[in-house]
Parts: sequence; C-alpha cells; structure tokens
Amino acid sequence: GVPAGAWHLWQRWGRLDWADIVAPGRQASLGTAFPATHARLLPTVASAFAVGDGVAVYRRPDGSFLQAGDQLVHGDHYRAYELLADDPEAFYYGDYARAMVSAVADGGAMSMADLEAYRVIESQPRSVSFHGFTVHARGDDLDDVLGTMARAAMTVNADPLTHPDAALALVAALRSTQRRAETTNLVAVDEQGNGCVITTSLGLGSGVWVPGYGVHLNSMLGEGELIREHRHPGVRMGSMMSPLLGLDDHDELILLAGAAGGSRIRQSLVQTVLRILTGSTPQEAIDAPRLAALPSLVRLEPGFSDEVIARLQQAGNEVLVAGSRDAYFGGVSAIGTLGGGADPRRSGVVIML
Repeated sequence: GVPAGAWHLWQRWGRLDWADIVAPGRQASLGTAFPATHARLLPTVASAFAVGDGVAVYRRPDGSFLQAGDQLVHGDHYRAYELLADDPEAFYYGDYARAMVSAVADGGAMSMADLEAYRVIESQPRSVSFHGFTVHARGDDLDDVLGTMARAAMTVNADPLTHPDAALALVAALRSTQRRAETTNLVAVDEQGNGCVITTSLGLGSGVWVPGYGVHLNSMLGEGELIREHRHPGVRMGSMMSPLLGLDDHDELILLAGAAGGSRIRQSLVQTVLRILTGSTPQEAIDAPRLAALPSLVRLEPGFSDEVIARLQQAGNEVLVAGSRDAYFGGVSAIGTLGGGADPRRSGVVIML
C-alpha cells in the first residue's frame, strides 16, 4: 500500500513536485552507508534478508555480511523509484504487478485482481485525554496504544527508573507478547505547522524479492500476532503500527510521534510520550532507559535503580538488564514544542531544513 498511500497523501496535501519527493529515495537505492545498528542486527535476520536477491544486497563479495559503513546498494530498486515517479498507480497493474504476482506464485495466492482492487482508506482515529492534552492515534491499532497510555498514566507522578511502585505499574500496563519486526518511522512538521507521521513495515521480511525491481516483500501473513481472528477474503489485516499526534486544549499541534519495533511499538511509544507530555524534550524522552514487559520476564535497559530491580524480582518477574541501550527496545521518533528527537537505538536522525 505504500505507493498508493504516498500518492494519496501528496494529492491531498503535497506542495513539492512529486518527482522531487521521489528523487532522494532513488538516489539512496544506488548506494548509501550501511548504519552500525543495522550491521549489528543483520546476522539475526539474515535468513529473511540475505537470501535470494538479498545475497547481493546484504553480503560482501566474499560472502560475509555487510559491515557498518559499507555501501548498501539495492540492485534494481532504482527501477521501482523510476516507476513511482512516473506513475504510482502502475504498481497495481502492468509489468510490476505481474512480476510481483509471479514472485509469490510458489506457495502464494495473490492475483492481479487483488492488486487492482487495492484502495487507500482514511479511517477515524481514537482519542484519549491526558493532563490537559488530547492524543489521537489509529482507531484500529491492534495493540491499543491509547488504552495502554490511560492505564500507565498512574506512573507519571513518579519516575519508573527510581520508584519501584511506578515501575510495577508500568510493567502491568505494558505487559504483552513480544516479537521482532523490521519497521521504519518518520515524523515531519513544516513551517506552516502541518504534521505527518508515517510508519511502514516489512514485518521480519519474507525473503521474496520482486525480480527486476529490487523490492523485498513483507512477511505480514507470517506474523502470528497479526492473525488474531478468522480473516475473510478482502478484509484488511490489522497492524500494531501506531503513529499518533497530540493537541493542547486550544487544538494546537504539540506532539507527533511514532515508533518501530513490532509489539514493542506500544511499549516504546507509551514510555516516550508520557515523558514528553510531562515536560521532557523529545530527545530526552527517547534517550531515557526503557523496559519491555513480557509475560513473565521484564527486560531493562541500564539506568533502573537497584531498588526497582529488586522490587520487580520480588513481584515474581525474571529480570534481565541489557548491557547497553538496544534496538530491541524499539525505535521512536518524535517532534514536540521543545524540538525533535530520534532514537539512537536504531540510527535515528533529526534534520532541520
């Protein structure tokens, strides 16, 4: 849905030339430095990424994985950008669509009719009030970010890093099943105050590439936590991606945020947004140590007090403390009235133009 979705957004709100918007992506597909965070993660996802056409993308000539600073070149991906610049709707019919259907034909059931039937849907957001602010998020978010924020609100009067009761309350609010995902989040605000949050995902990646276009297809039909009920043909899958925005009591935009991280999207967003809405800058909130609450295990980044760790253990939790901040704990990007913030856990960058 990305080509159609981006085209839809541009047609409604875009002011730059469409070709100028697409051009940086095409340039990046011809070669860009491989981030250190991605280099560390690559061995764990290589079975989905460095196979098929991905061998030439993610492996060096000697067969070893790309290292930080190596040139990441997405082969024929520039052709997909040329198609996007020329006619975004062509992804749903014609040569590209036929190549995509052919790529998944072995074991798949996608047809040209499926692609041609795709439509962009504008859904109604959900909202929750918090400390004089109103936060809006996707109405069909599978992991209920806004509900979690409401449940976690009791922790804002004390820092979970140092207060055991606040940490226990946060764990109770966040607890859910965990999985990894390869997701990207982008947040932007222009000088007129227009804001946009975009989250896209490959899931873990399927290892299937569209030949001749360098497009790696997603693994959403293999993401167990997304298949939560019987699905009928034509019904869209749910998602845990949850871009959100916040307004003050005058309906002025004061926050845009989103995250990558599979089922840790909710956990990382809730912890970060609560900090921003209670006075932290976006970067301070993103940099703050996080926890991830699994069914019987709590993973912590360094920075939680010994008293908090002991209380979590006394409450029956196994506790694992990571050696450093880690991409496992999600990647958040946010813009607020006190500036922008990007997550160093996933090579995030803040750019002011």
